[in-house]
Amino acid sequence: ITELTSHKINKLVGHFPFQVSTEDGKTFDVMTKVKPLDDEVILMLNSMAAMCDARLAQEFNHFRQKIGFKGCHMRELAVMSQQDARFTRNAPQVFGVVENTEREAYVIVEELLSGMDMMDSADDTSNWTRDHLEAAIKGIAEVHSIWYGREDELKQQRWLIDYPTATGMKEKQRLWELLGAHAREEFPEWFSEEDLTVFRNIVHAVGDWWTEIEAMPRTLIHNDFNPRNIAFRKTTTGLQLCAYDWELATLHLPQRDLVELLAFTLYDPIDPADIEHYIELHRQELERHSGRSIDPTQWRHGYKLALRDLLVNRMPMYLMAHTFRHYQFMERVYRSFRELLVLEGVRVS
Repeated sequence: ITELTSHKINKLVGHFPFQVSTEDGKTFDVMTKVKPLDDEVILMLNSMAAMCDARLAQEFNHFRQKIGFKGCHMRELAVMSQQDARFTRNAPQVFGVVENTEREAYVIVEELLSGMDMMDSADDTSNWTRDHLEAAIKGIAEVHSIWYGREDELKQQRWLIDYPTATGMKEKQRLWELLGAHAREEFPEWFSEEDLTVFRNIVHAVGDWWTEIEAMPRTLIHNDFNPRNIAFRKTTTGLQLCAYDWELATLHLPQRDLVELLAFTLYDPIDPADIEHYIELHRQELERHSGRSIDPTQWRHGYKLALRDLLVNRMPMYLMAHTFRHYQFMERVYRSFRELLVLEGVRVS
């Protein structure tokens, strides 16, 4: 998001590595992340939509404050400032943040990630093993447990702006439909007419199934949980998750992060037994870390609802961005995600 936005604005934003020296003579490497404002990010997205279709641009502009990016410049600063060990164990070390509204300065100074396993592996996840997937699931379950059962308290945080709701998802039906039509028009070789039909059917029922989502326990999720933003530390006890780029963190079902992880890392054909294993592992780990009992049947249904949400609320956005910046992983990820839908009984072709 920061990189795409930097091409649209005339100011310094991006990622800048530095070596810091302390008074006692020690040195260490840091990454300084200078964030664009939410309005600048939204302007970038609107310009993308305008280059795709005039009707799509009109819908984007109408809902520009309600598409999940409002407050993203300060949201990551707040999330990364959490001191709970369940978070710090699974994220980069943060040395400090700068939030200066007058100067439009929103900066995070964190460790420079290096020597980690599976860093920047989104384009090719063939080296991901069950150990990697289990480490990612165990780590994110720890993070999910922090706010699990504390939804009302989370909603009161000033940085949690524009989280998805059933009402909001339903009122944006036309936007979702136009995003699906764009995907079909731009990528007909792998987003078929049958895919578009399934997409539209799910969009038309979004108010119903999102009402089910709202009735389930939710928490703070990463909301961009895939190998673009995941690496692993190698420790004496095994792999330890390190998840970064939390700018899209939001209130949602914890299963939503699991769905995105599986879509990015699994290859077609997917073994249904593997899916069941990872779903249950996530439930058990969240139950263990939160100390709350989680009904397996409801949890399994939540996974299916999270699949629908990813189809409507994220895949088309990726495909719109893919129109302008080639993502090598995109076709593979969509095919894997398509298979996940089939495994849940969604007739795709």
